[in-house]
Amino acid sequence: RVSALGLAVPVVAAACGNGGGAEAGAAAARGGEPAGLIDWEVFDQARAEELAAAGSLVFVDVTADWCFTCKTNERLVLETEEIAALFAEHAVVAMKADWTNQDPAIAAFLAEHGRYSIPFYLLYRPGAPPLPFSELLTKPAVAGAVAEAASRSARLGGARDAAAGS
Repeated sequence: RVSALGLAVPVVAAACGNGGGAEAGAAAARGGEPAGLIDWEVFDQARAEELAAAGSLVFVDVTADWCFTCKTNERLVLETEEIAALFAEHAVVAMKADWTNQDPAIAAFLAEHGRYSIPFYLLYRPGAPPLPFSELLTKPAVAGAVAEAASRSARLGGARDAAAGS
């Protein structure tokens, strides 16, 4: 007989990267996390809002080193080839807000969006209000939101270009 715990341990180990391997060891030696597929910028709310106003999509990941759900979402959804390719295709600016030490600016950002815990994910979209995601991310949810926002942004850009030409 296999217990629920017996099944949970491999799933948790896989989601967390199982804590070993050459990549993890090299990252530890550098004093940081392994390089991922997405080039994350440090979160800056004013910059995110400016980028969105200028026509860019901005995805914000509010995370912490101690947040198991955050790390699971990063491993199984965000840091995957599919999502990295999608972000590259649509020139999504990826920003990471590190709440490991509970930064007051990040706490204020969370509160501004009616949230008081993490994980928290938000997509800034040109011409539309920011879109919050569920705490449990899925690839289809992220892909669908980014594709829809990119399509809307392209339509807005075309309308702006047409208005400027007339």
